[in-house]
Amino acid sequence: MSAVHDASNSAIQLYDVLIIGGGVVGSAILRACTLLGWSCALVEANADLLSNASGSNSGIACTGVDASPGTLERALIRDSISQIRMFCREHNIPNRECGSLVCQWPWDGVETSVMEDKDEENGTKCSTSVDDVGQLGVTPPLVRVLTESWDAGDTHAKMMTAAQLKRMEMNLCNDSEGAVHIPGEIVVDPWLYSIALAVHARENGGTIYTNFCFDAERSFFDATTKMWTVFRRRDHQNNDSDIENEEDSEGESLSSSPSADRPDTIQARTIVNAAGIQADLLQSATGDCPKPSWEARPRRGQYRIFSSNAETKITHPIQPVPSQRTKGIFVFSTLYDQIVVGPTALDQESRTDRTADPEVATTLTEHVKRLIPKLDP
Repeated sequence: MSAVHDASNSAIQLYDVLIIGGGVVGSAILRACTLLGWSCALVEANADLLSNASGSNSGIACTGVDASPGTLERALIRDSISQIRMFCREHNIPNRECGSLVCQWPWDGVETSVMEDKDEENGTKCSTSVDDVGQLGVTPPLVRVLTESWDAGDTHAKMMTAAQLKRMEMNLCNDSEGAVHIPGEIVVDPWLYSIALAVHARENGGTIYTNFCFDAERSFFDATTKMWTVFRRRDHQNNDSDIENEEDSEGESLSSSPSADRPDTIQARTIVNAAGIQADLLQSATGDCPKPSWEARPRRGQYRIFSSNAETKITHPIQPVPSQRTKGIFVFSTLYDQIVVGPTALDQESRTDRTADPEVATTLTEHVKRLIPKLDP
Protein backbone atom coordinates (compact mmCIF):
# COMPACT_ATOMS: atom_id res chain seq x y z
CA MET A 1 0.00 0.00 0.00
CA SER A 2 1.29 3.47 -0.78
CA ALA A 3 1.76 5.63 2.28
CA VAL A 4 0.31 8.95 3.27
CA HIS A 5 3.35 11.18 3.65
CA ASP A 6 4.12 14.38 5.48
CA ALA A 7 5.88 16.66 3.03
CA SER A 8 9.27 18.34 3.75
CA ASN A 9 12.45 16.99 2.09
CA SER A 10 14.05 17.95 -1.22
CA ALA A 11 13.59 14.74 -3.23
CA ILE A 12 11.64 15.35 -6.46
CA GLN A 13 8.81 12.92 -7.18
CA LEU A 14 7.30 12.60 -10.69
CA TYR A 15 3.61 11.85 -11.30
CA ASP A 16 1.18 11.78 -14.18
CA VAL A 17 -1.48 13.61 -12.13
CA LEU A 18 -1.19 15.79 -9.04
CA ILE A 19 -4.38 16.73 -7.18
CA ILE A 20 -4.33 19.81 -4.94
CA GLY A 21 -6.76 19.49 -2.05
CA GLY A 22 -7.54 16.57 0.26
CA GLY A 23 -11.29 16.92 0.61
CA VAL A 24 -13.88 14.46 -0.66
CA VAL A 25 -13.60 15.80 -4.24
CA GLY A 26 -9.81 15.57 -4.28
CA SER A 27 -9.91 12.07 -2.77
CA ALA A 28 -12.47 10.92 -5.35
CA ILE A 29 -10.36 12.31 -8.21
CA LEU A 30 -7.24 10.62 -6.81
CA ARG A 31 -9.05 7.29 -6.68
CA ALA A 32 -10.54 7.64 -10.18
CA CYS A 33 -7.22 8.59 -11.78
CA THR A 34 -5.32 5.88 -9.92
CA LEU A 35 -7.79 3.23 -11.09
CA LEU A 36 -7.12 4.34 -14.67
CA GLY A 37 -3.52 3.23 -14.19
CA TRP A 38 -1.93 6.66 -13.87
CA SER A 39 0.77 7.56 -11.38
CA CYS A 40 -1.05 9.95 -9.03
CA ALA A 41 -0.47 11.99 -5.90
CA LEU A 42 -2.56 14.31 -3.78
CA VAL A 43 -1.29 17.19 -1.64
CA GLU A 44 -3.18 18.61 1.33
CA ALA A 45 -2.11 21.73 3.25
CA ASN A 46 -3.48 20.51 6.58
CA ALA A 47 -2.16 17.74 8.76
CA ASP A 48 -5.20 15.58 8.03
CA LEU A 49 -7.49 14.91 5.11
CA LEU A 50 -11.10 16.17 5.20
CA SER A 51 -10.11 18.99 7.55
CA ASN A 52 -12.50 21.58 6.16
CA ALA A 53 -16.00 21.41 4.63
CA SER A 54 -15.64 17.77 3.55
CA GLY A 55 -15.23 16.68 7.15
CA SER A 56 -18.62 18.08 8.12
CA ASN A 57 -20.87 17.20 5.18
CA SER A 58 -24.37 15.88 5.81
CA GLY A 59 -23.80 12.37 4.48
CA ILE A 60 -26.89 12.56 2.25
CA ALA A 61 -26.20 11.51 -1.34
CA CYS A 62 -28.80 13.33 -3.44
CA THR A 63 -30.16 12.55 -6.89
CA GLY A 64 -29.81 16.08 -8.27
CA VAL A 65 -33.47 16.99 -8.53
CA ASP A 66 -32.65 20.60 -7.59
CA ALA A 67 -29.99 20.93 -10.33
CA SER A 68 -31.15 22.60 -13.53
CA PRO A 69 -32.36 20.13 -16.21
CA GLY A 70 -29.90 19.49 -19.01
CA THR A 71 -26.89 20.85 -17.10
CA LEU A 72 -23.53 19.19 -16.54
CA GLU A 73 -24.17 19.46 -12.79
CA ARG A 74 -27.25 17.27 -12.97
CA ALA A 75 -25.54 14.76 -15.28
CA LEU A 76 -22.60 14.41 -12.88
CA ILE A 77 -24.85 14.03 -9.85
CA ARG A 78 -26.91 11.37 -11.61
CA ASP A 79 -23.75 9.48 -12.53
CA SER A 80 -22.28 9.79 -9.05
CA ILE A 81 -25.32 8.45 -7.19
CA SER A 82 -25.03 5.10 -8.98
CA GLN A 83 -21.29 4.98 -8.28
CA ILE A 84 -21.80 5.79 -4.60
CA ARG A 85 -24.22 2.91 -4.22
CA MET A 86 -21.80 0.49 -5.90
CA PHE A 87 -18.80 1.76 -3.92
CA CYS A 88 -20.61 1.33 -0.60
CA ARG A 89 -21.55 -2.25 -1.43
CA GLU A 90 -18.07 -3.21 -2.64
CA HIS A 91 -16.27 -1.69 0.35
CA ASN A 92 -18.81 -2.39 3.07
CA ILE A 93 -19.47 1.30 3.76
CA PRO A 94 -22.49 1.74 6.07
CA ASN A 95 -25.42 3.31 4.25
CA ARG A 96 -29.21 3.49 4.25
CA GLU A 97 -31.01 3.47 0.89
CA CYS A 98 -34.17 5.13 2.13
CA GLY A 99 -34.89 7.96 -0.29
CA SER A 100 -35.92 11.39 0.94
CA LEU A 101 -39.19 13.24 1.48
CA VAL A 102 -39.59 16.72 -0.01
CA CYS A 103 -42.30 18.19 2.20
CA GLN A 104 -44.44 21.28 1.92
CA TRP A 105 -45.30 23.15 5.11
CA PRO A 106 -47.74 26.02 5.64
CA TRP A 107 -44.98 28.24 7.00
CA ASP A 108 -42.87 27.91 3.84
CA GLY A 109 -44.75 30.76 2.16
CA VAL A 110 -45.20 28.89 -1.14
CA GLU A 111 -48.34 28.09 -3.10
CA THR A 112 -50.14 25.21 -1.43
CA SER A 113 -50.94 21.94 -3.11
CA VAL A 114 -54.49 20.97 -4.07
CA MET A 115 -54.04 17.44 -2.75
CA GLU A 116 -56.62 16.29 -0.27
CA ASP A 117 -55.48 14.90 3.06
CA LYS A 118 -56.91 11.43 2.47
CA ASP A 119 -56.23 8.62 0.06
CA GLU A 120 -58.08 5.83 -1.69
CA GLU A 121 -57.70 3.57 1.33
CA ASN A 122 -59.72 6.08 3.37
CA GLY A 123 -62.34 6.61 0.69
CA THR A 124 -60.99 9.72 -1.02
CA LYS A 125 -58.98 9.85 -4.21
CA CYS A 126 -56.08 12.30 -4.00
CA SER A 127 -54.88 14.33 -6.98
CA THR A 128 -51.39 12.99 -7.46
CA SER A 129 -50.96 13.24 -11.21
CA VAL A 130 -49.63 16.24 -13.08
CA ASP A 131 -52.68 16.18 -15.35
CA ASP A 132 -55.07 16.37 -12.38
CA VAL A 133 -53.33 19.45 -11.02
CA GLY A 134 -52.88 21.03 -14.45
CA GLN A 135 -56.63 20.92 -15.09
CA LEU A 136 -57.09 23.18 -12.07
CA GLY A 137 -54.85 25.84 -13.62
CA VAL A 138 -52.08 25.74 -10.98
CA THR A 139 -48.61 24.26 -10.73
CA PRO A 140 -47.92 23.58 -7.02
CA PRO A 141 -44.27 23.39 -5.95
CA LEU A 142 -44.57 19.71 -5.12
CA VAL A 143 -45.76 18.96 -8.65
CA ARG A 144 -42.69 20.78 -9.96
CA VAL A 145 -40.49 18.64 -7.69
CA LEU A 146 -42.23 15.48 -8.91
CA THR A 147 -41.96 16.30 -12.62
CA GLU A 148 -38.31 17.34 -12.25
CA SER A 149 -37.62 14.05 -10.45
CA TRP A 150 -39.23 12.13 -13.31
CA ASP A 151 -37.28 14.17 -15.86
CA ALA A 152 -34.05 13.43 -14.00
CA GLY A 153 -34.72 9.69 -14.20
CA ASP A 154 -36.36 9.05 -10.81
CA THR A 155 -39.39 7.43 -12.38
CA HIS A 156 -40.38 5.85 -9.05
CA ALA A 157 -40.79 9.23 -7.34
CA LYS A 158 -44.36 9.70 -6.20
CA MET A 159 -46.67 12.27 -4.65
CA MET A 160 -47.92 11.65 -1.12
CA THR A 161 -50.77 13.16 0.85
CA ALA A 162 -50.28 14.41 4.39
CA ALA A 163 -51.97 11.26 5.69
CA GLN A 164 -49.61 9.01 3.72
CA LEU A 165 -46.63 11.01 4.96
CA LYS A 166 -47.79 10.65 8.56
CA ARG A 167 -48.04 6.88 8.20
CA MET A 168 -44.51 6.74 6.78
CA GLU A 169 -43.03 9.05 9.44
CA MET A 170 -45.34 8.90 12.45
CA ASN A 171 -43.17 11.15 14.63
CA LEU A 172 -43.53 14.17 12.34
CA CYS A 173 -45.98 16.94 13.17
CA ASN A 174 -49.45 17.00 11.59
CA ASP A 175 -48.98 20.23 9.62
CA SER A 176 -47.66 18.88 6.31
CA GLU A 177 -49.53 19.77 3.12
CA GLY A 178 -48.10 16.79 1.25
CA ALA A 179 -44.76 15.45 0.09
CA VAL A 180 -42.84 13.87 -2.76
CA HIS A 181 -40.95 10.67 -2.03
CA ILE A 182 -37.68 10.50 -4.00
CA PRO A 183 -36.51 6.90 -3.52
CA GLY A 184 -33.00 7.14 -4.96
CA GLU A 185 -31.33 9.18 -2.23
CA ILE A 186 -28.94 7.54 0.24
CA VAL A 187 -27.68 8.29 3.76
CA VAL A 188 -24.03 7.35 4.35
CA ASP A 189 -21.47 7.80 7.10
CA PRO A 190 -20.07 11.14 5.86
CA TRP A 191 -16.53 10.74 7.18
CA LEU A 192 -16.12 7.01 6.60
CA TYR A 193 -17.31 7.21 2.99
CA SER A 194 -14.98 10.10 2.20
CA ILE A 195 -11.88 8.62 3.84
CA ALA A 196 -12.57 5.26 2.16
CA LEU A 197 -12.00 6.95 -1.22
CA ALA A 198 -8.52 7.98 -0.12
CA VAL A 199 -7.75 4.57 1.38
CA HIS A 200 -8.83 2.78 -1.80
CA ALA A 201 -6.69 5.13 -3.88
CA ARG A 202 -3.69 4.25 -1.71
CA GLU A 203 -4.38 0.55 -2.02
CA ASN A 204 -4.11 0.98 -5.80
CA GLY A 205 -0.87 2.96 -5.81
CA GLY A 206 -1.94 6.53 -5.08
CA THR A 207 0.21 8.71 -2.84
CA ILE A 208 -0.98 11.35 -0.37
CA TYR A 209 1.16 14.12 1.09
CA THR A 210 -0.25 16.05 4.04
CA ASN A 211 1.26 19.28 5.42
CA PHE A 212 2.01 20.19 1.79
CA CYS A 213 0.75 23.71 1.10
CA PHE A 214 0.94 24.43 -2.63
CA ASP A 215 3.24 27.41 -3.32
CA ALA A 216 1.44 29.13 -6.17
CA GLU A 217 4.05 31.85 -6.64
CA ARG A 218 7.02 29.51 -7.11
CA SER A 219 5.31 26.64 -8.93
CA PHE A 220 5.51 26.77 -12.72
CA PHE A 221 4.80 24.95 -15.99
CA ASP A 222 7.66 24.21 -18.42
CA ALA A 223 6.28 24.41 -21.97
CA THR A 224 9.30 22.52 -23.35
CA THR A 225 9.06 19.48 -21.10
CA LYS A 226 5.30 19.91 -20.65
CA MET A 227 5.82 19.36 -16.95
CA TRP A 228 4.66 21.16 -13.83
CA THR A 229 7.12 21.74 -11.02
CA VAL A 230 5.27 22.25 -7.74
CA PHE A 231 6.83 23.60 -4.56
CA ARG A 232 5.72 23.33 -0.95
CA ARG A 233 5.41 26.55 1.01
CA ARG A 234 8.04 26.49 3.72
CA ASP A 235 6.33 29.20 5.78
CA HIS A 236 2.93 27.49 5.98
CA GLN A 237 1.55 26.87 9.44
CA ASN A 238 -1.67 24.85 9.68
CA ASN A 239 -3.98 24.74 12.64
CA ASP A 240 -3.87 20.97 13.04
CA SER A 241 -0.40 20.50 14.49
CA ASP A 242 -1.84 19.26 17.79
CA ILE A 243 -4.13 16.69 16.19
CA GLU A 244 -3.07 13.13 16.84
CA ASN A 245 -2.30 10.98 13.82
CA GLU A 246 -5.23 8.88 12.63
CA GLU A 247 -4.86 5.35 11.31
CA ASP A 248 -6.72 3.32 8.74
CA SER A 249 -7.98 -0.23 9.28
CA GLU A 250 -4.47 -1.65 8.72
CA GLY A 251 -2.81 0.70 11.20
CA GLU A 252 -1.12 2.99 8.67
CA SER A 253 -0.98 6.70 9.29
CA LEU A 254 -3.59 8.83 7.53
CA SER A 255 -2.01 12.09 8.67
CA SER A 256 1.47 13.49 9.07
CA SER A 257 4.42 11.39 10.16
CA PRO A 258 7.84 12.99 10.84
CA SER A 259 9.66 9.86 9.67
CA ALA A 260 7.87 9.57 6.31
CA ASP A 261 9.24 10.69 2.95
CA ARG A 262 8.69 14.48 2.89
CA PRO A 263 9.32 16.15 -0.50
CA ASP A 264 9.52 19.90 -0.92
CA THR A 265 9.17 19.61 -4.71
CA ILE A 266 6.92 17.48 -6.93
CA GLN A 267 6.73 17.25 -10.72
CA ALA A 268 3.59 16.29 -12.60
CA ARG A 269 2.30 16.25 -16.16
CA THR A 270 -1.16 17.42 -15.08
CA ILE A 271 -2.48 19.33 -12.07
CA VAL A 272 -6.09 19.16 -10.85
CA ASN A 273 -7.28 22.03 -8.68
CA ALA A 274 -9.55 20.58 -5.97
CA ALA A 275 -8.81 23.25 -3.36
CA GLY A 276 -12.45 23.97 -2.54
CA ILE A 277 -13.17 27.46 -1.27
CA GLN A 278 -9.54 28.44 -1.97
CA ALA A 279 -9.59 27.17 -5.57
CA ASP A 280 -10.00 30.56 -7.26
CA LEU A 281 -7.26 32.17 -5.14
CA LEU A 282 -4.90 29.31 -5.89
CA GLN A 283 -5.51 29.59 -9.63
CA SER A 284 -5.17 33.39 -9.58
CA ALA A 285 -1.82 33.22 -7.82
CA THR A 286 -0.35 30.57 -10.14
CA GLY A 287 1.50 32.41 -12.89
CA ASP A 288 1.16 29.83 -15.65
CA CYS A 289 -2.62 29.40 -15.22
CA PRO A 290 -5.32 31.51 -16.86
CA LYS A 291 -7.06 33.76 -14.38
CA PRO A 292 -10.41 32.30 -13.24
CA SER A 293 -13.57 33.81 -14.67
CA TRP A 294 -15.41 32.91 -11.47
CA GLU A 295 -15.17 33.60 -7.75
CA ALA A 296 -15.59 31.11 -4.93
CA ARG A 297 -17.94 32.64 -2.39
CA PRO A 298 -18.00 31.19 1.11
CA ARG A 299 -21.31 30.00 2.49
CA ARG A 300 -21.43 28.60 5.99
CA GLY A 301 -23.48 25.54 6.84
CA GLN A 302 -24.33 24.96 10.49
CA TYR A 303 -25.95 21.90 12.07
CA ARG A 304 -27.38 20.82 15.38
CA ILE A 305 -27.36 17.19 16.49
CA PHE A 306 -29.75 15.56 18.98
CA SER A 307 -30.25 12.13 20.49
CA SER A 308 -33.37 10.29 19.40
CA ASN A 309 -35.75 7.72 20.82
CA ALA A 310 -38.83 5.81 19.71
CA GLU A 311 -40.94 8.99 19.80
CA THR A 312 -38.54 11.13 17.77
CA LYS A 313 -36.77 8.79 15.36
CA ILE A 314 -37.31 9.28 11.62
CA THR A 315 -36.13 7.13 8.74
CA HIS A 316 -36.16 9.46 5.72
CA PRO A 317 -34.40 12.81 5.33
CA ILE A 318 -37.08 15.53 5.51
CA GLN A 319 -36.36 18.46 3.22
CA PRO A 320 -38.31 21.51 2.07
CA VAL A 321 -39.07 22.39 -1.52
CA PRO A 322 -35.67 23.51 -2.86
CA SER A 323 -35.07 26.97 -4.27
CA GLN A 324 -32.61 28.17 -6.90
CA ARG A 325 -30.30 29.29 -4.10
CA THR A 326 -30.35 26.38 -1.67
CA LYS A 327 -31.79 22.93 -0.96
CA GLY A 328 -33.00 24.30 2.38
CA ILE A 329 -32.67 22.98 5.90
CA PHE A 330 -32.90 19.20 6.25
CA VAL A 331 -34.01 17.17 9.25
CA PHE A 332 -32.66 13.63 9.10
CA SER A 333 -31.48 10.65 11.08
CA THR A 334 -27.86 9.54 10.87
CA LEU A 335 -26.91 5.89 10.56
CA TYR A 336 -26.36 5.99 14.31
CA ASP A 337 -29.86 7.30 15.15
CA GLN A 338 -28.98 10.90 15.96
CA ILE A 339 -31.37 13.57 14.69
CA VAL A 340 -29.60 16.26 12.66
CA VAL A 341 -31.06 19.59 11.56
CA GLY A 342 -29.20 21.62 8.94
CA PRO A 343 -27.24 22.76 7.17
CA THR A 344 -27.92 26.45 6.93
CA ALA A 345 -26.56 28.34 3.93
CA LEU A 346 -25.39 31.74 5.15
CA ASP A 347 -23.18 33.88 2.94
CA GLN A 348 -20.11 35.33 4.66
CA GLU A 349 -16.91 37.17 3.76
CA SER A 350 -14.42 34.98 5.60
CA ARG A 351 -13.18 31.80 3.94
CA THR A 352 -11.88 30.38 7.22
CA ASP A 353 -14.38 31.35 9.95
CA ARG A 354 -16.14 28.19 11.12
CA THR A 355 -17.35 29.34 14.51
CA ALA A 356 -20.87 28.35 15.55
CA ASP A 357 -23.44 31.14 15.76
CA PRO A 358 -25.66 30.78 18.88
CA GLU A 359 -28.57 32.56 17.19
CA VAL A 360 -28.44 30.16 14.26
CA ALA A 361 -28.30 27.25 16.70
CA THR A 362 -31.48 28.54 18.36
CA THR A 363 -33.21 28.88 14.98
CA LEU A 364 -32.25 25.32 14.04
CA THR A 365 -33.58 24.02 17.36
CA GLU A 366 -36.90 25.80 16.81
CA HIS A 367 -37.10 24.39 13.28
CA VAL A 368 -36.56 20.76 14.29
CA LYS A 369 -38.94 21.10 17.25
CA ARG A 370 -41.65 22.31 14.90
CA LEU A 371 -41.23 19.20 12.71
CA ILE A 372 -40.65 16.68 15.52
CA PRO A 373 -42.66 18.06 18.48
CA LYS A 374 -41.55 15.43 21.02
CA LEU A 375 -37.85 16.06 20.47
CA ASP A 376 -36.19 17.15 23.71
CA PRO A 377 -33.17 19.41 23.06
